[in-house]
Amino acid sequence: MNTHPLVLGILVLQIILVTTFLPLIWPMTRAWAIRTFKPWQVVSIAVVCVIPTVAGSRQITTYTIELCTAAFLQLLSMINITLAVWTLPCGLRSWWRDRCVTWFKQRESRRVNRPHAVNRFVLGAALWTICVTALLAWCIYESHPHIPDEVSYLYQARYFAAGMLTMPAPPIAEAFDVDLMTYEDTRWYSPFPPGWPIALSIGVILGIPWLINPLLAGLNISLIFALTRRLYDLPTARIAVLLLSTSPWYLFMGMNYMSHMLSLTCALIASLGVMKARSDPSMGWGLISGAALGFASLIRPLEASILAGLLGFWALGVGGQRVRFPAFAGLALGAALVGSLNFPYNSLLTGDPLKFPVMDYFDKYYGPGINNLGFGPDRGIAWATDPFPGHSLLDAMVNTALNSFSVNTELFGWATGSLVFIAVVLCSRKLQTSDRLMIAFVVAVLAVHALYWFNGGPDFGARYWFLIIVPCTLLTIRGIALLENTLPEHPAPIGSHHGTVLLAVIMLCALSVINFLPWRAIDKYHHYRGMRPDIRVLSQERKFGKGLVFIKGNRYTDYASAAIYNPIDLDTDTTIYAWARTEQIYTKVVATYPDRPVWVVDGPSLTGNTYKVVAAPVAAFQLPER
Repeated sequence: MNTHPLVLGILVLQIILVTTFLPLIWPMTRAWAIRTFKPWQVVSIAVVCVIPTVAGSRQITTYTIELCTAAFLQLLSMINITLAVWTLPCGLRSWWRDRCVTWFKQRESRRVNRPHAVNRFVLGAALWTICVTALLAWCIYESHPHIPDEVSYLYQARYFAAGMLTMPAPPIAEAFDVDLMTYEDTRWYSPFPPGWPIALSIGVILGIPWLINPLLAGLNISLIFALTRRLYDLPTARIAVLLLSTSPWYLFMGMNYMSHMLSLTCALIASLGVMKARSDPSMGWGLISGAALGFASLIRPLEASILAGLLGFWALGVGGQRVRFPAFAGLALGAALVGSLNFPYNSLLTGDPLKFPVMDYFDKYYGPGINNLGFGPDRGIAWATDPFPGHSLLDAMVNTALNSFSVNTELFGWATGSLVFIAVVLCSRKLQTSDRLMIAFVVAVLAVHALYWFNGGPDFGARYWFLIIVPCTLLTIRGIALLENTLPEHPAPIGSHHGTVLLAVIMLCALSVINFLPWRAIDKYHHYRGMRPDIRVLSQERKFGKGLVFIKGNRYTDYASAAIYNPIDLDTDTTIYAWARTEQIYTKVVATYPDRPVWVVDGPSLTGNTYKVVAAPVAAFQLPER
């Protein structure tokens, strides 16, 4: 890969400036490091920070070069941001110190009489999050699905919104073939659980399905604030809101059509319910927590099972006060009542209440047991993202390494890497009870997903690990606090001192929003994986009307990008998009719709740009040669 000369020039300039000014702070920094950390801690922190800097490679030489280069760039950025804070004018640093004291210092007694002071802050952060994610969804994502999962989810939401459990089977299944859809003689349907499509169907009814996740992202900011304030304190909750509202990982997950943001909503509500149940022994909060947990099983069953285990132990008193029996009974009852809705849904689609449609889909199209948890030679599909045949401990280690790299890159989008403060906490030996709970949550998510053959791919960071975003954020804040307390003459809780480390963090967040977020949005997610909504624009320009439009090109992405605009009932008097898969299938479809004008459109994989009409509408004609 070639690097632009301007980029290299900026890097060289940065190296020159850093090496020029580093002697100004090196003696003090070295003395602080010797006083604060033992040698084993320095080595451990370095390992945690360096290993996830690259995704890995089959070639040891390539991997070593990339690892050394990435580690050097992260270290350079750490020194750079340290110098940036150190060289600020004294007046500005004094202003920041005073601001930290007044803004972050916990004053619970005054907040009781001024509840709107906190509410305004959280509301502002939530509105910012909604606006940014909605802007990304509309301008970058163009309110259009970009990966096969999203196409399937949108289909499911659309037929749910129409009051249908499944769709009538297409007349020629091969001509309407999209990924992650189950085709039967009389019906076809999405194999995914119904929870997220139910929520997405509300957006379909209102005509704004692209806005559901941005709204959930804003709601979750408020829930995270409430949960963090109870687990830690008010300053930690406020900083958590700041970090997450600028997190590229969080904002991009709020942009898409995936189910992860709603799963996080359920996890937060369930966790808050358990915390509330500790002070309210009645059944009410337990029922709310259990219902959220049960609904999570309708969204992402594997994540719900992890939550159920962790919250169950938490409710029994592990890491906190045990909830009373009525609340615990409410938790179990709510989870059972809502979660049991999986059984009739499964039975209606697969004929077996214990077999999920997604498992039936993989068994049918890829092979029995191929999508099961666990290790074995029969697990997994030979996709480009699958490191080795089957699934073994080695595969799990590779998947973990890939996801760790994604978290280090995407969590906050910092040039220093996103895990540096988490490394400080892990190696500090000053863990609080809440820290241990966060670490246990992260370990549980990683351990369970290590049993699954697929790591989630390159879409939206380590998306299978998305639930760890809150624990990682809270551990980051604890790392900030620990470093602040090591600075000379400032042994106080975060927010009641000058906030030097916090100032550096806020600078990094600002740089992430200014540099990383727009670059990632435009360079990666605009027309991501070749999916683009141009066909809907072309339909308006060329007035397809009741036409039968054949899409030439590949199944995904050429046809998938157009198929999502098909009607649920393929017999309605609206435009129908079919895949020009073969000459024979084309002939069958034309014969099935003899009264429709026929169009032929080349997909982007053929044109190299956008969709292009290659045949004008007529009653019937031969499919043009490619």
